[in-house]
Amino acid sequence: MLACGFFGESCSHRQHKITVAKESFMLGNQAYEQDSLEVSFNHFLRARTLALDAGDDSTTFQASVYLAMLYELMGHPDSAYNILKRTPYMEHHDLKHYSSQYYLRMLSLYAMKIDQNYDASLDYNAQVLDLSRRLYPQDSVFVYTDLANRAELMWRKGDNDQAWEIVNYLESLPPLKFRLYLAQTYLVHGALLMEQGDFAAAYNYLEKAERESRAINLHENEVEALELMARIDSLREDFVNYVAHDTRRHQVIDLLRGSETTYQLAIIQEQNKRDVEQQAHERQKLVFWFGVAILLLAIVILLIIMYFMGRTAATRQRLAQLEKEQLDAQLEKHRLEKELLDLRMLQSQAELERAHNDILALSLQIAEMPEGEKRNQHLQAFEKRLREIDNAFFHKLEAAYPTLTDNDMRLLGMLKLGMSSHEILALLSITADSLKKSKYRLRKKLGMSPETSFQDFIQNVAMTPEK
Repeated sequence: MLACGFFGESCSHRQHKITVAKESFMLGNQAYEQDSLEVSFNHFLRARTLALDAGDDSTTFQASVYLAMLYELMGHPDSAYNILKRTPYMEHHDLKHYSSQYYLRMLSLYAMKIDQNYDASLDYNAQVLDLSRRLYPQDSVFVYTDLANRAELMWRKGDNDQAWEIVNYLESLPPLKFRLYLAQTYLVHGALLMEQGDFAAAYNYLEKAERESRAINLHENEVEALELMARIDSLREDFVNYVAHDTRRHQVIDLLRGSETTYQLAIIQEQNKRDVEQQAHERQKLVFWFGVAILLLAIVILLIIMYFMGRTAATRQRLAQLEKEQLDAQLEKHRLEKELLDLRMLQSQAELERAHNDILALSLQIAEMPEGEKRNQHLQAFEKRLREIDNAFFHKLEAAYPTLTDNDMRLLGMLKLGMSSHEILALLSITADSLKKSKYRLRKKLGMSPETSFQDFIQNVAMTPEK
């Protein structure tokens, strides 16, 4: 590090940078605790830049760790991992921010998920366990959480004996108020039982993991628990629960993606706000110097006229540039908002397509079932799901044609799905003649002309705005 005074930088100027960097970090931490992530991002970024420039390793380390955490929340684990790899580790004894713990935990996570290096991941986990036990012996939740992480690492590495040992130990302890570690412990317990073939017990622990994860918004853990339960449903041929769990899993995934996009847009908006403030400050500076030019004009007219002409041209050019930058920022904001809207539309279309495929698959399963109570139960589930995937379509029918029966609605729903007459006959266990009569009666109720097909009628209803 250069001594004070080298290249014109005084000790007081360097100390001022360090002070501002620390203040920015504290403001960022306050905003982070208040869930104002876009504000905290700008504060942490400023703190890291100033601290790096001033050679303040401690503030650089803390700001880098929190920036990495924000990148993870925005769905950019690669960016978070790159920041951490460029930041040398420090054992920070700050009992408020826990920067050293977060640093080691995230490196353990990324070594597993990005590098697939389980040995390195376990090494980072061992370091954070040692740190928690030495520096924070009064906070058992840190040790429990790191042990739960270690159990998951052992399971994913294939060392099930070690994973079982940790899981049994954690479940034998009195539960803590902060239950994040339990959600992860139950997930690993359920996964281990699945590998042993004990699906009933595994299902019980996975349900616990899903409930605990949902309660504390641990969405990635919830997705994994739902995926394993859906796998068990498939093996049991429990298609109703399989559809329910798989649908919920995709909803949570969409929620994660939507949150990440929202965070990114919020940070762009906050940066745009900062840019506008900076532009206002620049305008004030320009006005100040313009006033100075006017004052000098009274002293030396010729020199001030030359200066004024050059300064005016520079001012206009700068204002034009600032206005262009502001317009570009607004256009970028609108583009991101449109991308967010398009993403939501694509997610809705994908979800509807999955629902169509699920219900068609369910109809084929029902068609192959023998008559009985189980077939009736699955048929009821089929009818309920039929309404759920396009509720607006059925509302329009009920409003326009109040005389339609449940059987009429069901037949129209199956026709809307594009099911053939053979598939409808197999699903409802009726004769071709009965289906023909049902279609004839339905045509009369709907007032359809003979040349109008059901598909044309359904398309017209779907395109009609709901009242």
